[in-house]
Amino acid sequence: MRLWVLLALHACTPKDDTATEKPFDSGDSARLACEPVDVDPEPTWEGHPSDGWRWAKHGALFEDGEMVGYADGDLAPTLVEGAHGLHLVFTRQRGLDQDLWVSTSSDGEIWGPPVAATGLESGSAGYAGLLYDQGSYRLWYGSGNIVYAISADGYAFEALGATLTTGESGAFDSVSVLYPSPIASDGWLGLAYTGFDGQTYAMGVVESADDGQTWERGQYIVERVPDGWDNAAVAQPMVVERAGTTHVWYGGYDTSVTDPGPWRVGYSPVLNSDRRVSLPLSETGPDAWSTRDPAVVPWGDGWLMVYAGMGDDGVYRLMRATSDVCN
Repeated sequence: MRLWVLLALHACTPKDDTATEKPFDSGDSARLACEPVDVDPEPTWEGHPSDGWRWAKHGALFEDGEMVGYADGDLAPTLVEGAHGLHLVFTRQRGLDQDLWVSTSSDGEIWGPPVAATGLESGSAGYAGLLYDQGSYRLWYGSGNIVYAISADGYAFEALGATLTTGESGAFDSVSVLYPSPIASDGWLGLAYTGFDGQTYAMGVVESADDGQTWERGQYIVERVPDGWDNAAVAQPMVVERAGTTHVWYGGYDTSVTDPGPWRVGYSPVLNSDRRVSLPLSETGPDAWSTRDPAVVPWGDGWLMVYAGMGDDGVYRLMRATSDVCN
């Protein structure tokens, strides 16, 4: 069992200066010299504890296209370093239909026009987690059950069937499992995911002994903090192992002031304690009502996050943020 990896989280440390630059780094002003995390940061403008990572927001990835209905748009991104730079898969939601779309970038700033992924169930494929492994793309996706798919190019997928199903009656994931986040480390494969019990969301971890075909459930569950900024639910885990450190970002749902309330992207150096906000809401604009669904990769000397913002027009858009914390 290696579920202990998520119990040993700690703040990241400065990167070794001898590390080599990635070939798709842009080298422009968006990449700043890296610095350690702030250990005693000021609270966010909303008064919540900040993660100290100095996230800078850079706006939407794509220009608005056709009219999109309330609570529709682009959300649930998953992001990896692929064969040709950064490879992004996300959910495009229109009414009751959800499909997976793909975009790529060589520098993390300019993204190609999205195209629909193929080979998956039309209208019912969403909430994906992507892994690039030895020249191929592996995808876990779905809501209700999680389906496993593979692809040679990250666009055309072959679905291989359900690989993680709901838990037993009364479990935190008894009604639905969704938002898979694969974790690959030294030959070990795990999956962080969200479970729904009919009332609220929580997060769990499973691990696989057969390279992702089946999963063994563990006992490590992350739940809401009733008196915290994530008092109503926690979901959308994003796990990154880097230089011996496990980082976890997630979405926390807050109904302390209003219900419905906002999601906010948070970070926890030790899960179930010291949870902090990474991306507070903006006062107006495309992420004024929610920040959620973090997808994070090391980028240059720092970090790149693609996340879903809900604007004050009620539409979801994919947004970009960067951190100069050393990786």
